[in-house]
Amino acid sequence: SGVTIRALQNRYDARLSVDDNNSVSIFCPNESALNSCREHVLQLAGALDTDDITSGHVTGVRPFGVFLELGRGRTGFAHVSDLGLPSSANLEQQVKIGDEMDVKVIGNKNG
Repeated sequence: SGVTIRALQNRYDARLSVDDNNSVSIFCPNESALNSCREHVLQLAGALDTDDITSGHVTGVRPFGVFLELGRGRTGFAHVSDLGLPSSANLEQQVKIGDEMDVKVIGNKNG
């Protein structure tokens, strides 16, 4: 999505474009940034299995947890008890829409 592309562009000082066949072109100022951005794109494009670690962007925050975009149309949910915050923490003050989080897949509705 646009949020994910903008986040990658900002993180790696890159320019990304996606064509009609979902092929991604990456332009970076140096080889190190290009390799890191490429690995991140490949991670986002891959299938997610139980116990995989991936990054996602927060799309919604509720008192009981956060909703995330995990790339390629995949969404996820992280329950407040899985976020490692103190039980007294107000989740809506700790996590904001657009924040990037690393998450571990503990289940997958799509296999």
